[in-house]
Amino acid sequence: MIDLTSYVNKTVPFKFNGVELRFDLSHALFSSFDIDVGTRLLLKTAARDPALASARRILDEGCGVGVIGLCAAKAFPEAEVVLRDRDSLAVAFAERNRLANKLKGVTAWTDPATG
Repeated sequence: MIDLTSYVNKTVPFKFNGVELRFDLSHALFSSFDIDVGTRLLLKTAARDPALASARRILDEGCGVGVIGLCAAKAFPEAEVVLRDRDSLAVAFAERNRLANKLKGVTAWTDPATG
């Protein structure tokens, strides 16, 4: 595993569906100081969507550091979650955040054709 310590800009706590998570953010990736407003709004809406609660597979395309997909994995542990991004640094951060939040059933990967 690559040592990402020098790329970590900030670690932030984040609460989704009553569950606390934490995310390392990178100065080299989108939203490097906090979880952005758009992501917060999307997750607030998703938390009330009954279809998501019954989903067996969830894809977070363009996952960045993994906030959306990892929140979904925490809230819906029966679902298989795939985190995907064309940026290999983003995928490495998503995996780092998965491990930090002790989440299972999550796969993070970069498309070899683009990453």
